[in-house]
Amino acid sequence: MGCCTRPAQQPFFEEREGNSYEGTAISGAPRALPTL
Repeated sequence: MGCCTRPAQQPFFEEREGNSYEGTAISGAPRALPTL
């Protein structure tokens, strides 16, 4: 996945699908992911 490749300023989950952030964050929450 390109979670760690996405910049911290632009959440990858928001760019991916918007609602997929919930599943993606739980599936494999990257360290760069902001506090949900």
